[in-house]
Amino acid sequence: MENMKIAIIGAGHMGSSLADGLIKSHTVLGKNLLFSNPHVGKLNKYKKFGVFITTNNKKVATEADIIILAVRPGVVAVVIKEIKNKIKKNAIILSVAACVDFELLENYFKPFKVKIVRLMPNIPVLYNCGVVGWVGNKNIGVGDKKTIKELLKPLGMIIDCKDEKELDRVDILAGCGPGIVAYIMRNFEKAAEKYGFSKILAEKMTRQVFTGSLKHLENTGIKSEDLIIQVATKGGITEEVLRTLDVNRFYGMILKSIKKGYQKVIKITEYLKRERKV
Repeated sequence: MENMKIAIIGAGHMGSSLADGLIKSHTVLGKNLLFSNPHVGKLNKYKKFGVFITTNNKKVATEADIIILAVRPGVVAVVIKEIKNKIKKNAIILSVAACVDFELLENYFKPFKVKIVRLMPNIPVLYNCGVVGWVGNKNIGVGDKKTIKELLKPLGMIIDCKDEKELDRVDILAGCGPGIVAYIMRNFEKAAEKYGFSKILAEKMTRQVFTGSLKHLENTGIKSEDLIIQVATKGGITEEVLRTLDVNRFYGMILKSIKKGYQKVIKITEYLKRERKV
């Protein structure tokens, strides 16, 4: 790992988060990181770490031992077509693109048989406290798995998925998770504003409630249901609030929303296959 060259193609939220997480954890030395994006202005902050930055995808693909494709699903085919004749023989491809399954990826790389990993990280990998699901195709060997785990481990919690369906579930729960949490927080803030607090104070109070609750769970090691019991005393105010959430099927709404997200994954994957006639 120490001397391996890691390329990241795409400097969107996820590409940048992965780069920052890898650099902060010292998993990859800046001089061994290659970063490609159509607009290099987004990459200037990495110059101080010695990162090689370019707009040339072929250049980074030629030199890298591991290539992370951090581009949108609809762009994956274009990027692979551009680089597939340039990659090293034993290079490992890590695709972050949701909905682009192995069938599609292997079709894009034809006629080459390539080592491919599908990777589903979430934004907090930026702070080395993310959740990262991964699964490899049939060309990934035991040594490759060790290398991949070594690369990913410092980014947070690593989930070795048994198949692509499990990876998709990780994507919905962990990948979409920060957005779901932020949505709940925003509605908590709106409720605080409704009860007379300023927008600024509502935001500060909400963040403190969420971070404080998480801190308590982490420090005590108790489960979320235990904290509910601690706070929701029988006949008390919290019990009434939570009872109302149950009556209004809060859990059911979350479950239904996650199911809709999973159906969207399937829909997009099928669309991409129709477009590529896989």
